[in-house]
Amino acid sequence: MPRALGAGAAVLFACAGFAFGQTNPYIHLYNGGRNSVGFDAVSEGVAWSKAGLLDRAGRPLSADRDGNLVNSRGRKVAEPVTNARDRTVGYKRNSTYIYNMAVGRLSEAFEIFNTPKAGTARIRSHGTYEERDGRPGYTAGDRLGGEVFLDRSKVYGGFAAGTSLSAPYDLAGPEGGEIRLDLYNCWSRNDPDDAGPIKSVTKTAKDIRGVSTVTGSNTTVYVRVDATPTITANPGRVPLAQIQQRYQNALARKAKARYVEGWLADHPFRQQYAQIQRQFGTLNFRGGKTV
Repeated sequence: MPRALGAGAAVLFACAGFAFGQTNPYIHLYNGGRNSVGFDAVSEGVAWSKAGLLDRAGRPLSADRDGNLVNSRGRKVAEPVTNARDRTVGYKRNSTYIYNMAVGRLSEAFEIFNTPKAGTARIRSHGTYEERDGRPGYTAGDRLGGEVFLDRSKVYGGFAAGTSLSAPYDLAGPEGGEIRLDLYNCWSRNDPDDAGPIKSVTKTAKDIRGVSTVTGSNTTVYVRVDATPTITANPGRVPLAQIQQRYQNALARKAKARYVEGWLADHPFRQQYAQIQRQFGTLNFRGGKTV
């Protein structure tokens, strides 16, 4: 029973078009942490970026002694979100949350919707589909439903009644809720028999109490981290294109790879900024990153 894992399509840039002060909660969920790399690491960066928790150079804000995220002047930007075990599982800025499913649980995050009973949850995590070769009525390569990686990257066969593959995730929102669930996972809309008994992950999510709208993808999805230079001194008036090329060359020498973005993504989220900075011993500009 081979399993195809999506790479994890959109290029997402820091805080572009983001509006603060919205009334209903918006929760960005991901599986992150010190050992997360690739799609999970960049998804963590996207969540921090969309919530406005990176500085202008792409560096995550630091926490003060009370656990609040503060800017360079020490002003509070976001407060910690803790679970029942008093562990910090994310942060809250106004009505926007980031939530790490590698530490907390999706079901705990959904409790945020108890008051008010509306909002958006966007899950960026891996998704898969199953192939069952040799089964009666199926041929090699047939896709049978999908699965999604949730708490601590455990694989689940969707929600509610499930996709008939692995066990489904038990999740419920408030009665009468108007929650929008956005599944940014590979193959979350994969439904090989349409109206038949095998459901896609998105179809199972429509049966979650309190969820009114579900979106997903019927292909692989991607996230990306970019490295960009910011000129701080240019006494020789070097053309910008040349500076940008020197910047990319410096990173490429370290990465020993053609695609610098892929090399950055292979580092945990909190190491990506530092890896960029280490390449600028003699260059008169500093690096930043957008995700």
